[in-house]
Amino acid sequence: MSRELLKVEWQKVKQQKMVWILLCLVFVVGLIFSFGRMGLLGTERTNAPFEGKLTRDFVQQAKAGEKRLMKNDITNAEQDEYGIYLQVLKAERSHRLQSQYIDELRQEARSTTSDVKKRKLEQEASLLAKIDYQRVGNYRTLDQFIVFLGVGGFALLAIVLTLVTATSYSREAQTGMLQLLYSSKHGRKDVLTAKLTLSILLVTGIILVYNIVQWLLFFRQSSGWELPIQFNYHDSPYPLTFGQLYLLAILMQWLVGISLVMTFTFFSLLVRHVLAVLILASIWLIGPFMLEKFFGGIMASETIRSLLLLTQGQSLMVFVLFKDYLAVPVFGQPIILPVVVIASSITTIFLFGWGCYKLVSRQSA
Repeated sequence: MSRELLKVEWQKVKQQKMVWILLCLVFVVGLIFSFGRMGLLGTERTNAPFEGKLTRDFVQQAKAGEKRLMKNDITNAEQDEYGIYLQVLKAERSHRLQSQYIDELRQEARSTTSDVKKRKLEQEASLLAKIDYQRVGNYRTLDQFIVFLGVGGFALLAIVLTLVTATSYSREAQTGMLQLLYSSKHGRKDVLTAKLTLSILLVTGIILVYNIVQWLLFFRQSSGWELPIQFNYHDSPYPLTFGQLYLLAILMQWLVGISLVMTFTFFSLLVRHVLAVLILASIWLIGPFMLEKFFGGIMASETIRSLLLLTQGQSLMVFVLFKDYLAVPVFGQPIILPVVVIASSITTIFLFGWGCYKLVSRQSA
């Protein structure tokens, strides 16, 4: 692949004004939503008196504060203060009852007759035993940071993946430009490599820019990076801090984004009609959310939920994978869902990447 080809592909993307208008619109809406949720002082440490390792003094102050604010018609400031006290008391209770929860899971594992369920319960108990509940601080902005990564990142990446990647071949096939490219001095595989490279660079750039701007505006002075994610994801068994989850979420979103680049490029090679491939790509991304929304009651089993979260559209909103414990049995061994998503994304990258080059080779024959 030559730089000349990459520049040609970049010029095509630059000319798609609708893509850039939509990207700017979603980005601005995301920032407005962030300001609306956190205000201009998004980095303020509202939990400053209760940051760090949980102590007996923290618990006593929180109990006294909770009792003092147990009244009607409290102000917004008092509501925030009340929420801080509840967080401290919740951390104390979770730490105190941690061993009890673990014992209950292990007892259930010993009593079950299913080997797969037994292994799942033992795995969940093992994960819970590693959680450190004895840290308190300001977790709210960090939780919103991770949610914005999922929701805002999903919206921005969806624009590029559907309007740029998914139509990269079909748009040129309809206009006749594809034959000109194929008849140039560059090989068809070089053209494909340039298109894939540009899409991967766009995905990487969007993830970096979106997160850097959010971090600079709202989160660079936030405390609470070392807090366990259970402060917000109450049913999560994963022994992760908010900082660890955030870094892992960025990596996984990038990986799923690249897998979608390969998938949608494959669709574009197969379907040469722009509208048809746009509909196919949109269904591929949004379909799992529609199924969950309209048939959630029918599809409430753990197996169905796991399958829905394994889809690329759901996986792109990474934080949903860590909200509770879900595992996929592989040869009788439970594999936690985030690990399965990473493995399936890597497999998809190689499988659909191989498929793209195979299709191009056949077309050149």
